[in-house]
Amino acid sequence: MGTVGSAGPVETGRAAYVRGDWRAAHASFLAAGPPASLAVDDLEALARSAWWLGHVKENLELSEDVFHRRLAASSSDRAAMTALELGLQWVLRGDVAVGSGWISRARRILRDVPEGPAHGYLQYLEASVELEFAGELSRPSCPEQLQDMGRRFDEPALMSLGLVLSGLAHLRAGSTDVGFAELDEAMLPVVADRVPLVWVGDIYCTVIHLCHELADYRRMLAWTAATERWCARVGTR
Repeated sequence: MGTVGSAGPVETGRAAYVRGDWRAAHASFLAAGPPASLAVDDLEALARSAWWLGHVKENLELSEDVFHRRLAASSSDRAAMTALELGLQWVLRGDVAVGSGWISRARRILRDVPEGPAHGYLQYLEASVELEFAGELSRPSCPEQLQDMGRRFDEPALMSLGLVLSGLAHLRAGSTDVGFAELDEAMLPVVADRVPLVWVGDIYCTVIHLCHELADYRRMLAWTAATERWCARVGTR
């Protein structure tokens, strides 16, 4: 078998991952040797490939390894982002308690890290959970702060997520025209492929769920079709 430094299966896995061939990436990284022998970025690529192939348990276990290795290497901001992605994935699976635990880990790490994009993703997850269970935001300025961070850090995903939060808040308050307009705008960076894949799925699900909840079936049909096109493009190959 190859090693981390070889130009064989690892390089093949990297190339497959970049082009979105999750099956080839997954097989190639595993062919390189035990996952623990991979460089941390390659281990993360293996974990994400497992996610898109539907190997959820494998993804979660590998992602935890990525988190601990980044934390041990004092790569605090990247460790926090891994924790946030794990939090998102657990929440999406319906296990809010475990998801909240990972969000808390990220929060603790980011207290000692200069402000960066990870702080925005943390704010989004905290606000999303709050909206889900309390129905309103304790910090109404959060959506605008996220959009501002998106501009300052050139992070289109944060602008999109800020618009999602603002749209949700307006819809919960009964301002449907404003809320749906903001959700539509939030989708623009998504359809332009400017949002990391792990967050795209959350945005699509949130928008479609709200359209269904508020009986805007025309908009729901449009975004469901967009989701199907996206799934066909990034799904199992």
